[in-house]
Amino acid sequence: MPKQFPKIALSQLANLRMGATPSRAEPSFWAKDEAGHPWVMIGDIRDKYLCKTAEEITSLGVRSARLHEVPAGIPIVSFKLSLGRAAIPQRAVYTNEAIVALFPKDGRADASWLYYAVPRAVQSTFTETAVKGQTLNLATLNDLLVPVPETVAEQRRIAEILDTADEEIANWRLSVEKLSALPLAFCGSQLGFDAGFGRIERRLDEVLLCIQAGRSPDLPDMAAGQGEWGVLKVSSVQPWGLKCTENKAVREQSLIDKSIEVKDGDLLMTRANTDDLIGLSCVVKDPPPGLMLSDKTLRLVVNPELALPGFVHLVLGLGEVRKQIRSMASGTSGSMKNISQDSIRQLRIPLPPLDSQQRLLGLMAACESKANNARQWLDKLRLVKKGLMDDLLTGKVRVGGVGGRL
Repeated sequence: MPKQFPKIALSQLANLRMGATPSRAEPSFWAKDEAGHPWVMIGDIRDKYLCKTAEEITSLGVRSARLHEVPAGIPIVSFKLSLGRAAIPQRAVYTNEAIVALFPKDGRADASWLYYAVPRAVQSTFTETAVKGQTLNLATLNDLLVPVPETVAEQRRIAEILDTADEEIANWRLSVEKLSALPLAFCGSQLGFDAGFGRIERRLDEVLLCIQAGRSPDLPDMAAGQGEWGVLKVSSVQPWGLKCTENKAVREQSLIDKSIEVKDGDLLMTRANTDDLIGLSCVVKDPPPGLMLSDKTLRLVVNPELALPGFVHLVLGLGEVRKQIRSMASGTSGSMKNISQDSIRQLRIPLPPLDSQQRLLGLMAACESKANNARQWLDKLRLVKKGLMDDLLTGKVRVGGVGGRL
Protein backbone atom coordinates (compact mmCIF):
# COMPACT_ATOMS: atom_id res chain seq x y z
CA MET A 1 0.00 0.00 0.00
CA PRO A 2 1.37 3.49 -0.89
CA LYS A 3 2.52 5.72 1.91
CA GLN A 4 -0.13 8.33 2.67
CA PHE A 5 0.49 12.00 2.00
CA PRO A 6 2.26 14.10 4.63
CA LYS A 7 0.10 16.80 6.22
CA ILE A 8 1.08 20.43 5.68
CA ALA A 9 -0.40 23.61 7.18
CA LEU A 10 -2.82 25.34 4.83
CA SER A 11 -0.87 28.61 5.21
CA GLN A 12 2.02 26.99 3.31
CA LEU A 13 -0.25 26.14 0.39
CA ALA A 14 -2.44 29.19 -0.04
CA ASN A 15 -2.99 32.77 1.03
CA LEU A 16 -6.30 33.06 2.83
CA ARG A 17 -8.53 36.09 2.49
CA MET A 18 -11.84 36.40 4.32
CA GLY A 19 -14.66 38.74 3.37
CA ALA A 20 -16.93 41.16 5.23
CA THR A 21 -20.46 42.57 5.23
CA PRO A 22 -21.14 46.23 4.43
CA SER A 23 -23.47 47.96 6.87
CA ARG A 24 -27.10 46.95 6.37
CA ALA A 25 -28.13 50.33 7.73
CA GLU A 26 -26.72 52.14 4.70
CA PRO A 27 -28.86 51.56 1.54
CA SER A 28 -26.19 53.02 -0.74
CA PHE A 29 -23.95 50.02 0.01
CA TRP A 30 -26.45 47.58 -1.51
CA ALA A 31 -27.29 47.32 -5.19
CA LYS A 32 -31.03 47.12 -5.72
CA ASP A 33 -32.24 48.18 -9.14
CA GLU A 34 -28.84 48.98 -10.61
CA ALA A 35 -26.17 46.39 -11.37
CA GLY A 36 -23.67 45.78 -8.59
CA HIS A 37 -20.91 43.38 -7.58
CA PRO A 38 -21.80 39.76 -6.65
CA TRP A 39 -21.54 39.25 -2.87
CA VAL A 40 -21.47 35.66 -1.61
CA MET A 41 -23.17 34.30 1.51
CA ILE A 42 -23.10 30.65 2.64
CA GLY A 43 -26.62 30.18 1.24
CA ASP A 44 -25.32 31.02 -2.25
CA ILE A 45 -22.89 28.08 -2.17
CA ARG A 46 -25.00 25.23 -3.53
CA ASP A 47 -23.11 23.78 -6.48
CA LYS A 48 -19.48 23.42 -7.49
CA TYR A 49 -19.56 26.42 -9.80
CA LEU A 50 -21.06 29.64 -8.44
CA CYS A 51 -22.67 31.76 -11.15
CA LYS A 52 -24.95 34.17 -9.27
CA THR A 53 -25.66 35.46 -5.79
CA ALA A 54 -28.83 36.49 -3.99
CA GLU A 55 -27.44 39.96 -3.25
CA GLU A 56 -25.08 42.44 -4.85
CA ILE A 57 -23.19 45.35 -3.32
CA THR A 58 -22.16 48.70 -4.74
CA SER A 59 -18.63 49.97 -5.26
CA LEU A 60 -19.25 52.22 -2.27
CA GLY A 61 -20.15 49.11 -0.23
CA VAL A 62 -16.93 47.44 -1.37
CA ARG A 63 -14.85 50.40 -0.19
CA SER A 64 -16.72 50.80 3.10
CA ALA A 65 -16.11 47.18 4.13
CA ARG A 66 -12.58 47.21 2.69
CA LEU A 67 -13.34 44.15 0.63
CA HIS A 68 -10.91 42.52 -1.76
CA GLU A 69 -12.08 40.98 -5.01
CA VAL A 70 -11.98 37.22 -5.43
CA PRO A 71 -11.23 36.50 -9.12
CA ALA A 72 -13.02 33.80 -11.08
CA GLY A 73 -11.49 30.39 -10.56
CA ILE A 74 -10.32 31.00 -6.98
CA PRO A 75 -12.03 28.47 -4.63
CA ILE A 76 -14.02 29.77 -1.67
CA VAL A 77 -14.89 27.80 1.48
CA SER A 78 -17.26 28.48 4.37
CA PHE A 79 -15.72 28.24 7.82
CA LYS A 80 -18.65 29.24 10.04
CA LEU A 81 -21.88 27.34 10.74
CA SER A 82 -21.96 25.19 7.58
CA LEU A 83 -18.32 24.14 7.71
CA GLY A 84 -16.54 23.26 4.50
CA ARG A 85 -19.15 24.26 1.94
CA ALA A 86 -17.15 25.14 -1.17
CA ALA A 87 -17.52 26.58 -4.66
CA ILE A 88 -15.52 27.98 -7.54
CA PRO A 89 -16.86 31.38 -8.71
CA GLN A 90 -17.33 31.76 -12.45
CA ARG A 91 -16.92 35.53 -12.21
CA ALA A 92 -15.21 37.93 -9.84
CA VAL A 93 -17.03 38.13 -6.49
CA TYR A 94 -16.80 39.47 -2.97
CA THR A 95 -17.70 37.37 0.08
CA ASN A 96 -18.99 37.83 3.60
CA GLU A 97 -17.01 37.16 6.78
CA ALA A 98 -18.09 33.49 6.98
CA ILE A 99 -16.26 32.63 3.76
CA VAL A 100 -12.57 32.48 2.99
CA ALA A 101 -10.94 32.60 -0.46
CA LEU A 102 -7.99 30.29 -1.12
CA PHE A 103 -5.31 31.90 -3.31
CA PRO A 104 -2.89 29.07 -4.21
CA LYS A 105 0.81 29.79 -3.78
CA ASP A 106 2.88 29.30 -6.93
CA GLY A 107 4.43 25.88 -7.08
CA ARG A 108 2.70 24.71 -3.90
CA ALA A 109 -0.94 24.16 -4.74
CA ASP A 110 -3.43 23.85 -7.58
CA ALA A 111 -6.71 25.78 -7.27
CA SER A 112 -8.92 22.88 -8.41
CA TRP A 113 -7.24 20.53 -5.95
CA LEU A 114 -7.72 23.03 -3.10
CA TYR A 115 -11.45 23.02 -3.87
CA TYR A 116 -11.58 19.31 -2.99
CA ALA A 117 -8.83 19.00 -0.38
CA VAL A 118 -9.55 21.88 1.99
CA PRO A 119 -13.28 21.17 2.65
CA ARG A 120 -12.42 17.53 3.34
CA ALA A 121 -9.68 18.58 5.77
CA VAL A 122 -12.10 20.95 7.51
CA GLN A 123 -14.81 18.31 7.80
CA SER A 124 -12.46 15.55 8.96
CA THR A 125 -10.89 17.83 11.56
CA PHE A 126 -14.22 19.05 12.92
CA THR A 127 -16.25 15.85 12.77
CA GLU A 128 -19.79 15.00 13.76
CA THR A 129 -18.69 15.13 17.40
CA ALA A 130 -18.32 18.90 17.12
CA VAL A 131 -21.15 20.92 18.59
CA LYS A 132 -23.70 22.47 16.27
CA GLY A 133 -22.65 25.98 15.26
CA GLN A 134 -18.92 25.16 15.41
CA THR A 135 -16.88 27.96 13.84
CA LEU A 136 -13.27 28.46 12.86
CA ASN A 137 -11.20 31.60 12.55
CA LEU A 138 -8.42 32.73 10.26
CA ALA A 139 -5.70 31.54 12.63
CA THR A 140 -7.07 28.00 12.97
CA LEU A 141 -7.63 27.84 9.22
CA ASN A 142 -4.03 28.81 8.53
CA ASP A 143 -2.91 26.02 10.88
CA LEU A 144 -5.30 23.47 9.34
CA LEU A 145 -3.34 20.36 8.33
CA VAL A 146 -4.02 19.14 4.79
CA PRO A 147 -2.69 15.90 3.26
CA VAL A 148 -0.58 17.09 0.29
CA PRO A 149 0.65 15.13 -2.78
CA GLU A 150 4.33 15.34 -3.63
CA THR A 151 3.83 17.43 -6.77
CA VAL A 152 1.37 19.99 -8.12
CA ALA A 153 1.04 17.75 -11.19
CA GLU A 154 -0.35 14.98 -8.98
CA GLN A 155 -2.73 17.47 -7.36
CA ARG A 156 -4.03 18.41 -10.81
CA ARG A 157 -4.49 14.77 -11.79
CA ILE A 158 -6.48 14.10 -8.61
CA ALA A 159 -8.66 17.13 -9.31
CA GLU A 160 -9.24 15.96 -12.91
CA ILE A 161 -10.43 12.54 -11.72
CA LEU A 162 -12.79 14.08 -9.18
CA ASP A 163 -13.98 16.59 -11.79
CA THR A 164 -14.94 13.66 -14.03
CA ALA A 165 -16.88 12.10 -11.16
CA ASP A 166 -18.63 15.42 -10.53
CA GLU A 167 -19.58 15.74 -14.21
CA GLU A 168 -21.08 12.24 -14.20
CA ILE A 169 -23.03 13.03 -11.03
CA ALA A 170 -24.28 16.30 -12.54
CA ASN A 171 -25.45 14.49 -15.70
CA TRP A 172 -27.34 11.88 -13.68
CA ARG A 173 -28.81 14.55 -11.42
CA LEU A 174 -30.17 16.28 -14.52
CA SER A 175 -31.59 12.96 -15.73
CA VAL A 176 -33.30 12.44 -12.37
CA GLU A 177 -34.80 15.93 -12.53
CA LYS A 178 -36.13 15.35 -16.06
CA LEU A 179 -37.53 11.90 -15.25
CA SER A 180 -39.10 13.21 -12.05
CA ALA A 181 -40.84 15.97 -14.01
CA LEU A 182 -42.34 13.57 -16.58
CA PRO A 183 -45.31 12.41 -14.46
CA LEU A 184 -46.41 16.00 -13.81
CA ALA A 185 -46.00 16.98 -17.47
CA PHE A 186 -47.95 13.93 -18.61
CA CYS A 187 -50.63 14.44 -15.97
CA GLY A 188 -51.01 18.08 -16.98
CA SER A 189 -51.45 17.18 -20.64
CA GLN A 190 -53.99 14.46 -19.86
CA LEU A 191 -56.09 16.77 -17.70
CA GLY A 192 -56.07 19.67 -20.15
CA PHE A 193 -53.58 21.59 -18.03
CA ASP A 194 -52.77 24.17 -20.68
CA ALA A 195 -56.43 24.91 -21.38
CA GLY A 196 -57.42 25.08 -17.71
CA PHE A 197 -59.26 22.46 -15.68
CA GLY A 198 -62.71 23.43 -16.87
CA ARG A 199 -65.67 21.24 -15.91
CA ILE A 200 -63.64 18.81 -13.82
CA GLU A 201 -62.33 21.49 -11.47
CA ARG A 202 -63.23 21.12 -7.77
CA ARG A 203 -62.19 22.61 -4.45
CA LEU A 204 -59.81 20.37 -2.52
CA ASP A 205 -62.12 20.66 0.48
CA GLU A 206 -64.77 18.71 -1.43
CA VAL A 207 -62.60 15.59 -1.52
CA LEU A 208 -61.16 15.77 2.01
CA LEU A 209 -62.66 14.14 5.07
CA CYS A 210 -60.32 16.08 7.35
CA ILE A 211 -56.85 17.58 7.81
CA GLN A 212 -54.77 16.41 10.77
CA ALA A 213 -51.72 18.10 12.25
CA GLY A 214 -49.25 17.11 14.92
CA ARG A 215 -47.10 18.97 17.42
CA SER A 216 -43.56 20.32 17.33
CA PRO A 217 -42.04 20.12 20.81
CA ASP A 218 -38.64 21.69 21.41
CA LEU A 219 -36.29 18.79 20.71
CA PRO A 220 -32.59 18.35 19.89
CA ASP A 221 -31.89 17.98 16.17
CA MET A 222 -31.11 14.28 16.45
CA ALA A 223 -32.88 11.54 14.48
CA ALA A 224 -34.68 8.72 16.28
CA GLY A 225 -32.85 5.42 16.56
CA GLN A 226 -34.33 1.98 16.03
CA GLY A 227 -37.34 1.47 18.28
CA GLU A 228 -37.54 5.17 19.21
CA TRP A 229 -40.31 7.63 18.40
CA GLY A 230 -39.66 10.74 16.34
CA VAL A 231 -41.36 13.92 15.09
CA LEU A 232 -41.11 14.55 11.35
CA LYS A 233 -39.33 17.66 10.07
CA VAL A 234 -40.69 19.53 7.04
CA SER A 235 -37.67 18.28 5.08
CA SER A 236 -39.04 14.73 5.44
CA VAL A 237 -41.70 15.41 2.81
CA GLN A 238 -40.21 14.95 -0.65
CA PRO A 239 -42.13 14.64 -3.96
CA TRP A 240 -40.82 11.08 -4.41
CA GLY A 241 -41.86 9.97 -0.90
CA LEU A 242 -41.18 10.30 2.81
CA LYS A 243 -37.54 10.74 3.88
CA CYS A 244 -37.93 8.95 7.19
CA THR A 245 -34.51 9.91 8.55
CA GLU A 246 -35.57 13.58 8.66
CA ASN A 247 -37.02 13.56 12.16
CA LYS A 248 -36.27 14.54 15.75
CA ALA A 249 -36.12 11.83 18.40
CA VAL A 250 -38.80 11.89 21.12
CA ARG A 251 -37.67 10.32 24.39
CA GLU A 252 -40.24 11.77 26.75
CA GLN A 253 -43.22 9.46 27.08
CA SER A 254 -45.72 12.30 27.55
CA LEU A 255 -44.91 13.63 24.06
CA ILE A 256 -45.81 10.37 22.29
CA ASP A 257 -49.22 10.46 20.59
CA LYS A 258 -50.22 7.38 18.60
CA SER A 259 -53.13 9.23 16.98
CA ILE A 260 -50.69 11.26 14.87
CA GLU A 261 -48.39 8.37 13.97
CA VAL A 262 -47.72 8.22 10.23
CA LYS A 263 -49.15 5.18 8.45
CA ASP A 264 -48.65 3.50 5.10
CA GLY A 265 -50.70 5.22 2.41
CA ASP A 266 -50.97 8.57 4.23
CA LEU A 267 -51.03 11.70 2.07
CA LEU A 268 -48.81 14.29 3.75
CA MET A 269 -48.36 17.98 2.94
CA THR A 270 -46.12 20.67 4.42
CA ARG A 271 -47.74 23.91 5.57
CA ALA A 272 -44.50 25.86 6.08
CA ASN A 273 -41.30 26.17 4.05
CA THR A 274 -39.58 28.42 1.55
CA ASP A 275 -41.59 29.92 -1.28
CA ASP A 276 -40.47 27.21 -3.70
CA LEU A 277 -41.00 24.29 -1.30
CA ILE A 278 -44.11 25.21 0.67
CA GLY A 279 -47.03 22.83 0.14
CA LEU A 280 -44.98 19.85 -0.99
CA SER A 281 -46.80 16.55 -0.67
CA CYS A 282 -46.02 12.85 -0.69
CA VAL A 283 -47.69 9.49 -0.26
CA VAL A 284 -46.13 7.45 2.53
CA LYS A 285 -44.95 3.93 1.74
CA ASP A 286 -43.92 1.40 4.42
CA PRO A 287 -42.74 3.87 7.08
CA PRO A 288 -40.96 2.59 10.20
CA PRO A 289 -43.15 2.65 13.32
CA GLY A 290 -43.08 5.60 15.68
CA LEU A 291 -42.93 8.59 13.33
CA MET A 292 -45.36 11.38 14.24
CA LEU A 293 -46.70 14.42 12.43
CA SER A 294 -45.37 17.83 13.43
CA ASP A 295 -47.44 20.99 13.43
CA LYS A 296 -45.93 21.76 10.01
CA THR A 297 -46.58 18.35 8.43
CA LEU A 298 -50.26 17.79 7.71
CA ARG A 299 -52.12 14.58 6.94
CA LEU A 300 -54.78 15.06 4.27
CA VAL A 301 -57.47 12.39 4.71
CA VAL A 302 -59.10 11.85 1.31
CA ASN A 303 -62.66 10.67 0.74
CA PRO A 304 -62.11 7.32 -1.04
CA GLU A 305 -65.40 7.69 -2.91
CA LEU A 306 -64.14 10.78 -4.70
CA ALA A 307 -60.36 10.65 -5.00
CA LEU A 308 -57.25 8.55 -4.63
CA PRO A 309 -54.47 9.87 -2.34
CA GLY A 310 -51.88 9.23 -5.06
CA PHE A 311 -53.87 11.27 -7.56
CA VAL A 312 -54.32 14.19 -5.14
CA HIS A 313 -50.56 14.14 -4.48
CA LEU A 314 -49.94 14.23 -8.22
CA VAL A 315 -52.18 17.23 -8.92
CA LEU A 316 -50.83 19.16 -5.92
CA GLY A 317 -47.56 19.26 -7.85
CA LEU A 318 -49.08 20.70 -11.04
CA GLY A 319 -47.83 24.15 -11.98
CA GLU A 320 -51.28 25.74 -11.80
CA VAL A 321 -51.92 24.35 -8.31
CA ARG A 322 -48.41 25.31 -7.15
CA LYS A 323 -49.18 28.91 -8.23
CA GLN A 324 -52.27 28.88 -6.02
CA ILE A 325 -50.25 27.57 -3.07
CA ARG A 326 -47.59 30.27 -3.44
CA SER A 327 -50.19 33.03 -3.81
CA MET A 328 -52.02 31.89 -0.66
CA ALA A 329 -48.87 31.59 1.45
CA SER A 330 -48.34 34.24 4.11
CA GLY A 331 -45.20 35.59 5.73
CA THR A 332 -42.65 38.22 4.84
CA SER A 333 -39.58 36.08 5.44
CA GLY A 334 -37.78 34.88 2.33
CA SER A 335 -36.81 31.68 4.11
CA MET A 336 -40.13 30.54 5.57
CA LYS A 337 -43.73 30.95 4.40
CA ASN A 338 -46.94 29.47 5.82
CA ILE A 339 -50.22 28.32 4.31
CA SER A 340 -53.27 27.80 6.50
CA GLN A 341 -55.48 24.73 6.52
CA ASP A 342 -58.37 26.90 5.32
CA SER A 343 -56.32 28.06 2.31
CA ILE A 344 -55.36 24.47 1.53
CA ARG A 345 -59.05 23.56 1.49
CA GLN A 346 -59.74 26.36 -1.02
CA LEU A 347 -57.24 25.05 -3.58
CA ARG A 348 -58.85 24.27 -6.94
CA ILE A 349 -57.78 20.98 -8.46
CA PRO A 350 -58.75 18.92 -11.52
CA LEU A 351 -60.84 15.91 -10.47
CA PRO A 352 -61.78 13.33 -13.11
CA PRO A 353 -63.76 10.18 -12.16
CA LEU A 354 -62.08 7.54 -10.01
CA ASP A 355 -61.52 5.15 -12.91
CA SER A 356 -59.71 7.90 -14.85
CA GLN A 357 -57.61 8.71 -11.78
CA GLN A 358 -56.64 5.05 -11.45
CA ARG A 359 -55.77 4.76 -15.12
CA LEU A 360 -53.65 7.92 -14.98
CA LEU A 361 -51.78 6.67 -11.92
CA GLY A 362 -51.10 3.40 -13.70
CA LEU A 363 -49.54 5.25 -16.60
CA MET A 364 -47.41 7.23 -14.14
CA ALA A 365 -45.88 4.10 -12.64
CA ALA A 366 -43.44 3.48 -15.51
CA CYS A 367 -42.13 7.06 -15.36
CA GLU A 368 -41.74 6.91 -11.59
CA SER A 369 -39.96 3.57 -11.80
CA LYS A 370 -37.38 4.99 -14.21
CA ALA A 371 -36.91 8.06 -12.02
CA ASN A 372 -36.39 5.87 -8.94
CA ASN A 373 -33.84 3.73 -10.78
CA ALA A 374 -31.94 6.84 -11.86
CA ARG A 375 -32.13 8.23 -8.31
CA GLN A 376 -30.68 5.01 -6.88
CA TRP A 377 -27.85 5.09 -9.41
CA LEU A 378 -27.16 8.72 -8.51
CA ASP A 379 -26.88 7.74 -4.84
CA LYS A 380 -24.38 5.02 -5.79
CA LEU A 381 -22.30 7.49 -7.81
CA ARG A 382 -22.15 9.82 -4.83
CA LEU A 383 -20.90 6.98 -2.65
CA VAL A 384 -18.27 6.10 -5.26
CA LYS A 385 -17.12 9.71 -5.35
CA LYS A 386 -16.88 9.81 -1.55
CA GLY A 387 -14.68 6.70 -1.66
CA LEU A 388 -12.54 8.25 -4.40
CA MET A 389 -12.05 11.38 -2.33
CA ASP A 390 -11.04 9.36 0.72
CA ASP A 391 -8.52 7.38 -1.33
CA LEU A 392 -7.12 10.09 -3.58
CA LEU A 393 -6.94 13.00 -1.15
CA THR A 394 -5.13 10.99 1.52
CA GLY A 395 -2.73 9.10 -0.76
CA LYS A 396 -4.19 5.63 -0.13
CA VAL A 397 -4.38 5.38 -3.92
CA ARG A 398 -1.85 7.31 -5.95
CA VAL A 399 -1.97 8.78 -9.44
CA GLY A 400 0.62 10.14 -11.82
CA GLY A 401 2.98 7.18 -11.56
CA VAL A 402 3.55 7.47 -7.78
CA GLY A 403 2.91 4.36 -5.65
CA GLY A 404 -0.24 2.42 -6.53
CA ARG A 405 -2.03 3.61 -9.65
CA LEU A 406 -5.68 4.35 -10.22
